[in-house]
Amino acid sequence: MDIRAEVDELVRQFVDDLEELVRKAALASVAEALESGTAVSSSPSPRRSPSKRSSATKKRSRSAPRSKAGKEKLAREIVDYVTENPGAKMEDMKAAIGEETKFLRPIVNKLLANGHIRKTGERRATRYFPKGS
Repeated sequence: MDIRAEVDELVRQFVDDLEELVRKAALASVAEALESGTAVSSSPSPRRSPSKRSSATKKRSRSAPRSKAGKEKLAREIVDYVTENPGAKMEDMKAAIGEETKFLRPIVNKLLANGHIRKTGERRATRYFPKGS
C-alpha cells in the first residue's frame, strides 16, 4: 500500500470515528432534554444565563431606539448636546447620550441633511455644531 492510500484510509477512519462521537453526543443531548423537559439547543455551546452577559452589553444604558418616537427623542438629545457642546465629536455624543455609534450615525446624518446641525472635518476629525453657529 502506498503512502497516499494509507493516509486516505486513516482519514476515513478518523471521519467515521468522529461521526460516531457526534451521533452519541446528539443522542445524549436529546435524552437529557427529554428527561429534564427542556428544549434542545441547536448550538454546540451552552447558552449563557442573563447574569453572565458581557460587560459591553451591561454598559449600554438603554436599548436601541426602534420606534419613531424613540428616534425623535434621540434626535432631540443629539441637537441639545451639540447646542450645549459646539464642536463635539461622535465619540463625545456616544459617551454623553449612552448610545452606540451605529445607532447615532443615521440620526446624525438625517439631522445634517435637514439642516438642524452642521459639521466640519471628515472621518475621525468630524466635529458637529448647531445650525447657524
